[in-house]
Amino acid sequence: MTAPTHAFQIGLGAAYFDYAEDSVNVEIDGLMYGIVGSYTYHNNTMIHVNLEYSRGDLNYDGAYVEYRAFSESVTPDRTEAVDWKVECRWLIGYDVVIRNNHVLTPFAGIGYRYLNDHLEGSVYDELVVESSEREISYWYSPIGFMTRSPLSEHWTWGVSLEYDLFWGGKVKGRYAFPLPELDQDSGFGLRFSLQFSRRLADNYALSFEPYIRYWDIDQSETGIYALPESYGDPSPVFGFFEPENDTTSYGLQISLEF
Repeated sequence: MTAPTHAFQIGLGAAYFDYAEDSVNVEIDGLMYGIVGSYTYHNNTMIHVNLEYSRGDLNYDGAYVEYRAFSESVTPDRTEAVDWKVECRWLIGYDVVIRNNHVLTPFAGIGYRYLNDHLEGSVYDELVVESSEREISYWYSPIGFMTRSPLSEHWTWGVSLEYDLFWGGKVKGRYAFPLPELDQDSGFGLRFSLQFSRRLADNYALSFEPYIRYWDIDQSETGIYALPESYGDPSPVFGFFEPENDTTSYGLQISLEF
C-alpha cells in the first residue's frame, strides 16, 4: 500500500475546548468550530504542511483577570468568552514500509499556535468589570510518528501520536489598560488521533479524524506595571503573571482529500 505522492485536504472540524488555571479557579470551556487545510508529499520522504482556524463562544467561570493581576481570588458571575485560534505546522518524516502494505512514518517539525481570548464584561457585587483580551502564542516542535494501513478494499486507517516540545510563548493582555508582554518558558504538549479514510474515486477520498490534544504550560515570568497617576499618588505598582494552566481539546475533523 502506498500513499499518493501529492495530497491536498480541506475540511471542517469541531472540538470541545477546556482551558483551566487551577491556582485561581479559572475555567474557559465550550465548543469551537473551524476549517482545516493541508498538503502532504510522499516519496519515501514525507513533507506535511497544515493550517487550522477555529472560533467559539465559550463559557468563562472563575476569578476575573483584573483581580488575578493582584493575585486575589474573586469569583464573578459566569460570563462569555469569544475565542479564536490559528495553528500552523510544518512536518518532515520518512516512510518505513512494513510487510508491503503498512507504513510507519516517524516525523519532527515546527509549529506555531496563536489564541485570542476576549472576555465580555460582567457585574460582581454591583461593580462593573470591563471586558478584557489576551493574546497567547506558542512556538513548539512536534515529535512523533504516524501509521497507515489498509482496512478493506476502499478503507485505510492510521494512528498519530506526538509529543510537543515547547520552545517558548508570549502572553499580552489588555484590560482597563494595556499590560506589558510576558514570556512563557516551560511546558509541553501531547497529541493523539485516529484517521479513517474512504476512497471515493481514483483521486478522491473522505477522511475522518477523531483526536485529543493537551497542553500543560507553567507559570510565566512576573511583570511589573505602574498604574496611571489617576489611580493615586504615588501611582500604584504591582506584579502580575500568567498562572500555570492546561488546555484539553477533544475533536473531530472531516476532510476531503484530492
